[in-house]
Amino acid sequence: MTASRILFFTLLAAVAGSYTWGMRGTILGGEKGAMLPGAALGMILAFAAGHPVVTESYFIPAAAGAAAMFFGGAQTYGHTIGMSYDRVNKKRRHKGRIGLAIKGATWFGIFGGVIAVCFGAMAGRYSIADICVFAALLPVSKWLGFFALNWPHKPKEGKFPKFYFSEGRMEIWGGMLFINLMIMIFAAVKGEVFPVIMTIAGLLSGGAGFFVGNLFQTATPKEGVNGKFLLGKFQKNGFVESWKFMEFTLGALGGLGTTLCFCLFYNGFVTKYIDDMKLIGSVWSPLSKGTENILLYSWLALFIVYVICFILPGFKNPVLNKIVNNNEDTLSWPVYSYIPLLLVLSGCLQTAKVVTVFGILWVLAEEIIFTPDKSGKYKNYKVLCLILGGVSAVVLVLQLIFDGTVHPMLVWLLYCLSYEAVEVYEVFEPSRMKKLAAEKGGLVKALISKKGTLTIRAYSGACIIVMAVMGAYIFN
Repeated sequence: MTASRILFFTLLAAVAGSYTWGMRGTILGGEKGAMLPGAALGMILAFAAGHPVVTESYFIPAAAGAAAMFFGGAQTYGHTIGMSYDRVNKKRRHKGRIGLAIKGATWFGIFGGVIAVCFGAMAGRYSIADICVFAALLPVSKWLGFFALNWPHKPKEGKFPKFYFSEGRMEIWGGMLFINLMIMIFAAVKGEVFPVIMTIAGLLSGGAGFFVGNLFQTATPKEGVNGKFLLGKFQKNGFVESWKFMEFTLGALGGLGTTLCFCLFYNGFVTKYIDDMKLIGSVWSPLSKGTENILLYSWLALFIVYVICFILPGFKNPVLNKIVNNNEDTLSWPVYSYIPLLLVLSGCLQTAKVVTVFGILWVLAEEIIFTPDKSGKYKNYKVLCLILGGVSAVVLVLQLIFDGTVHPMLVWLLYCLSYEAVEVYEVFEPSRMKKLAAEKGGLVKALISKKGTLTIRAYSGACIIVMAVMGAYIFN
């Protein structure tokens, strides 16, 4: 791979990672919010591979990336950041920073490892049995790591794990760490080196991303005083929101690091995967069309059950509500990560296509539709719900009827614009802006009063322009 090509794709990944990870912390967070950056980075790596056999199946790395990035979203880091704020207790401050580095590392480590396994699966390097074992080991590793490193957690009894980076909240970074270890062991057993390398690259770049990003929040600490802001008066006067800048930095360095590693080791590993795909004549897809459809619709049936879990609490039945609320999180993992990843790595192309387009759009719609307190942020809340829900339903139906393949540039624009459009509508909702303008003495003063929010949207807009221009060069 040429130096110019490496530079192009690492720059695109840095910008896309920064923007999409920043979006994760605006409209929706958690596991589902992390699916957008995972899909965008996975799509970039598909086109970095360069060969038509991969680029025509870009939806496979995109879907695998979305499911892989889902894992790290389970980690809590608000209290860890709070520890890193401590400008009096140096030991506590450093402990918070180390905790953030660990959590960022395990987050992107899983992404890097899974993407590499995905390319191996596309090349037919694994059997169906191998993929089933890999998928089964994901939840097993998560819980083994949790009980080994994040348990016991009994605040009322004063019992906490030996290595603890929060203040009252349960952590799961141990589970994420064990998944990273599992991916590397699985790959080593199968004689695949690339997943090990990509996992390490994710660990390093994700750890660096969270650590460096957090420095913009904690400034230069001094005993007993606030310290100096790294971005000077812009940060001190509120024109830069430090939390969001941290997220932008994590996404940028995580995306840059994993993509750079992919490009640097392209000739040694990726080209061999492509050669295997060329021998097969396409990406590995061992299942019959009928079997793929059965698996796809079985997953969608579970998805419908999951959606119903959001609807049922609306009914005034305390027993039913308790059952639903206790199982909502349990269902979200197989619906959005375990099952899609199993099917995608097993060569179920239609599932990958659905996850890449409908899945990314739906989690946005889900957050708006099934979060009642969102209604206060949108004057035409019901109309917005109808639009998002309706568009998602239409997209799913069309994908199921017409093969599901969508032109990559349209998918890229979906990633660039859909979340941003909803966020901009929320921030600059006309009726609220009109009221604010009256209070501040004009629209310009009203906009300036938003300070950091305005800066973030300007930064996001700049990222979108870069992503659209660079994307048009490779996706068309």
